[in-house]
Amino acid sequence: MAAQRAEIAPSRGRLRIPRVACVRGDMEAFSTRRWWLDATEIRTQRLVLRAISPADAGALGHAMWAHRDHLSPWVDVPGIPLSVRSWRERVRRMTVAFVRGAQLLYTVHGAPTSEGLLGCSGLTPSGATCELSYWLVPASTGRGYAREAAAALARLACRRAGARAARIRCRADNPRSAAVARALGAQLTSERGGVQEWTLPLERLCAGY
Repeated sequence: MAAQRAEIAPSRGRLRIPRVACVRGDMEAFSTRRWWLDATEIRTQRLVLRAISPADAGALGHAMWAHRDHLSPWVDVPGIPLSVRSWRERVRRMTVAFVRGAQLLYTVHGAPTSEGLLGCSGLTPSGATCELSYWLVPASTGRGYAREAAAALARLACRRAGARAARIRCRADNPRSAAVARALGAQLTSERGGVQEWTLPLERLCAGY
């Protein structure tokens, strides 16, 4: 299958930066030092990835609770229904983590309309080796969406942060997640305590981007 070029939307899609995230200096200076704030929307051939924001609280809370039986073995899903206010607080923390660059979480939508939440994909920049994560609602599995979203974030880390490899961690009893890692070209490098670690060299994946 031919490689799909991911397009990063221009900076008009930049997140509104919460004041709590501004440690020092004015807000514009803060944002220009952090490349991820200019990558708040990424488009691939079939998907639109959008940086998590407080506006996603309702859709994210509904998707995670409605599909808790599918997600809870692999994803941290609350054990009881949460109020809208509680979900807003959770998503606010995720948004602050994005702005600070601690964890870049994106909601995944179908292109071109970007309506409906298919799942989430995450990127944790950490120097030469970044970390990828992903989950999808049941109706979106088996279509290559997780691979496509993760590949777009891996290329982002390679191009913007100089990452040379990506790490994917998944439970050993989660064959779907392992299949995504394998489809990306990752190799199983360790397995401890029921957790597999896959390593993906980015040079080949990012060639031509």
